[in-house]
Amino acid sequence: MTKKEIPTKVLEIDLSSVKGTINIVDRDIQQAFIGGFGIGVKLAYDHIEPRLNPFDPRNPIIISAGALGGTLVPSSSRVAAITKYPLTETVGMGNGSMSLSQKLRAAGFDHLVISGKAEVPSVLRIFDNKFELLDARDLWGKDLYETTDSIWDRFGNDWSVLAIGQAGENLVEISMALIDKIASIGKGGLAAVMGSKNLKAIIANGTHPVPISDPDRFLSAVDAFYQRFKTIPNRDEFIDVGVYWKWDKSMEEGFPMRGGNEVFSKEKATELYGKDVYLGKVKKGRAGCPSCPMPDKEIMEVKEGEFKGLTTYASGFVGRAWNYGIKCGVGNYDRVLKVHDRANRLGICSHAFSSLYDFAVMLFEKGRIDLKDTEGVKLKRDFETTQKVMEMTAFREGFGDILARGYKALFDRFGEDLKADALQAKGMDMLYEPRLNRLGAKTFIMVVNPRGGQHQPGTTPADSLGRTVDDFRAYCKTTGVSKDATNRIFDGPMKVNMARLAKHSQEFYSIMCSLGICSKAPMGPLYSLDDCAELYSSASGVELSPSDLKQAGERIWNLYKMINVREGFGKADDQFPHKWLIPMKGEEGERPLMDYFETKHLTMEDLQKLLGDYYDECGWDQETGVPTKGKLEELGLYEILGVENG
Repeated sequence: MTKKEIPTKVLEIDLSSVKGTINIVDRDIQQAFIGGFGIGVKLAYDHIEPRLNPFDPRNPIIISAGALGGTLVPSSSRVAAITKYPLTETVGMGNGSMSLSQKLRAAGFDHLVISGKAEVPSVLRIFDNKFELLDARDLWGKDLYETTDSIWDRFGNDWSVLAIGQAGENLVEISMALIDKIASIGKGGLAAVMGSKNLKAIIANGTHPVPISDPDRFLSAVDAFYQRFKTIPNRDEFIDVGVYWKWDKSMEEGFPMRGGNEVFSKEKATELYGKDVYLGKVKKGRAGCPSCPMPDKEIMEVKEGEFKGLTTYASGFVGRAWNYGIKCGVGNYDRVLKVHDRANRLGICSHAFSSLYDFAVMLFEKGRIDLKDTEGVKLKRDFETTQKVMEMTAFREGFGDILARGYKALFDRFGEDLKADALQAKGMDMLYEPRLNRLGAKTFIMVVNPRGGQHQPGTTPADSLGRTVDDFRAYCKTTGVSKDATNRIFDGPMKVNMARLAKHSQEFYSIMCSLGICSKAPMGPLYSLDDCAELYSSASGVELSPSDLKQAGERIWNLYKMINVREGFGKADDQFPHKWLIPMKGEEGERPLMDYFETKHLTMEDLQKLLGDYYDECGWDQETGVPTKGKLEELGLYEILGVENG
């Protein structure tokens, strides 16, 4: 059978004029940027004007399905959302799952570029090579769950729905959207950008099968992967209990609380939120994305007490217990679910709100914020106050208007010196705590990520404790790290240089997001660079070797970085939190910042040395933290982008 090339289609929509155009991505761009996140970054470079206000109608929302979305490739349902995010004012990429990628490709499109502003609140409907803008004034003011259910009642639940709640309507910068009521996407204000465009939801469906260039070769590669999938340790346990299969490991690391000053009691965590509580009082069912044999989403139900019958959804209960039970002190599992359900309905990011609220309570306790600042609300960690302030934030009332705009608004209002106490990067909260998890690639990347304090990418052995040097060597081999680069990674007193490893981790993450493959454990670590090259080449008809794919990942991340350099970001923004250097207090004594293998307590001098190693490994300028002309030329970006060298 003759191999055929599969075209990549982009639908550009102007909401103001309700006009659209369909374009086919040039083959050389497809080769250079793969698809999904990669081509989305190229579209962002082309369409996002430098220094544009995120709420300007010209700021586009780019929705990019992975190049393998809608196929039989396991866990290939990820979709990227790229825009200029209001929380950080960076051009960032949010990544989500469920069925949007599949349905968008079934509708005949790989990418959407949405600009302008609808005249009235609207729903953008994508179906079989067409789009239409539907009047949604009846949905404006409804919460996110109500909105999704109303759309499913009208069109059927086989449609994928990306929707926002009231927080997005009110341009809350810590808002996010949900896909199909369960998968979050766009931390940092994607929902607010949608709200600024009068866009209540994007819905997609279609009847077109996703074309495959070489079906026999493709199915052979998929089958080989499924054979490997059968070897996953703890597979059945993960399907049953999700992340609770490693609860003991979570207890070894611990949960930070009180602004990152203390570690929550392990005994209390198990009593309130442990595996027995999850199985007996929380779990209703589990949900997975199309093509994923390892469902990791939670359907949760309160089975007794005041909120009996409440059903809500999340990527995991453990995270919600930490957000609300531990950081906000709301109490038992039922109150955790109640507060989380309200956050989902409002469209507020649970991680962002809980971190900000915990920080604000700490400031209140220290006297940096008083009742005059909060308009009479006594900030404290409990169920009633957390709910009250969350509502104020979603509707931008009183003190909630400050929290709605994130850490930068707190610093502007109460003093830049507060940065020394804050766990944030570029205005975004940090999900992981290296004083507990130790400094690995994903905790280091929270500082250098162009988007802000996100841990993208993960999937290195350092994502969990207890791994060996041999595990890291195997990872380097699997992901195509060269011999010279491997030698640099393992040359040093810390056994593994996580900063140098981070460079290669982010490139592999770029590849995975461009293909639409989930990078999370347990599925993500099963994929090798060779797997990705074979699956992509056989599916798309664009033949890329593993080394071609590796360079494409590097090219994508460098362009991602350069878009944000164009926005004014550089080395000065890659700042390590000073709080990392202050040991946390726990039951077993102090927990200082240490490298992964605990060879030493890290100082700011050590961290700055690692930052320099990262820039060096990337081929970026040490003084500015910006890709050099030589690196951009090596990656062909001058020629691809059609700009003068220099």
